[in-house]
Amino acid sequence: MCRVVPPPNVSALHDNVLTALGAEIVSGTLPSGGIINLEGVGAQYGVSRSVAREAVRVLESMGLVASRRRVGITIQPQDRWNVFDPRVIRWRIESGDRAAQLVSLSELRLGFEPTAAALAARRADPHQCRIMAASVSDMVMHGRSGDLEAYLLADKVFTERYSRPAGTRCFAPSTVSSPRS
Repeated sequence: MCRVVPPPNVSALHDNVLTALGAEIVSGTLPSGGIINLEGVGAQYGVSRSVAREAVRVLESMGLVASRRRVGITIQPQDRWNVFDPRVIRWRIESGDRAAQLVSLSELRLGFEPTAAALAARRADPHQCRIMAASVSDMVMHGRSGDLEAYLLADKVFTERYSRPAGTRCFAPSTVSSPRS
């Protein structure tokens, strides 16, 4: 009797290579200006050239690498990275750059949240206003007590609530948000 072996999950292989390479670039293990190639990526992660190529294409779209014929794949400096990409944010938080990433996100949020909250306060119905006020109160209370999980939950509720009545997709929480984990 022949045993049928299912083919490897190419999507999972791609995600694994993408995550590993992205994390290595963001952490500085693969330094800016360094050069890698598809053969090396394939050998290091035990994947086909097409899986390695697809992972590199995604990294290129994030600005982490640039690929050129006869040169290879060059690791790009931070000023070329798409710092709004959720994966880049996650990799920066998971690397030694956690504090800088959190400060950067907080500064970004300070730039647009007051305007979004003001729009929401003008456009919200009484029920939405009560939810926003309660979540702000909860953030203050949990921030003072040091309960990070409860604080982040209240922050998430507030962010979700102000984005709806503000009336613009630009303020949607999926655009830029702080990490919730």
